[in-house]
Amino acid sequence: MKSIKYFLAIVVIAVIGATGCNTGYHSVSFFLHHTESGNYAYIYQKEKGVSYYVNINGKISGPYYYVSDLLLTESGNHAYSYKEKEELYNNAYVSINGEISGPYDYVSDLLLTESGNYAYQYLKVKEEYGGWYVNINGEISGPYDSVQYDLPHRER
Repeated sequence: MKSIKYFLAIVVIAVIGATGCNTGYHSVSFFLHHTESGNYAYIYQKEKGVSYYVNINGKISGPYYYVSDLLLTESGNHAYSYKEKEELYNNAYVSINGEISGPYDYVSDLLLTESGNYAYQYLKVKEEYGGWYVNINGEISGPYDSVQYDLPHRER
């Protein structure tokens, strides 16, 4: 049922944009909403080609050059990864419940549970011990040549 709820939220945003209603935003993406708690989150741009912002329950963060992996749980835990500027190295960060980790060269596969547990992998290229690292609830392991995983229960 969760996928239907998210799908409907995206359709509503698309209809509002298509009908010419002024939302004050150029674009909105990754709109997440939990009906039980009322928690919501989304990524938006005020103008085309300009910085991205994140709105989590009315609290705005940004501006960012790029935002991805926006996650929100029914209990209000939230996470996303972002880049502050266009630079390739040493510019990727992770925000988990407002606490920032980084900078990294690249971040991927961010996971967040209802209870607030989290995991993600990140790349450090220009370090003495460069490679892939895994962060699980603040405990770091690595470096590794690569990190592969298959989590069938993963939800975005």
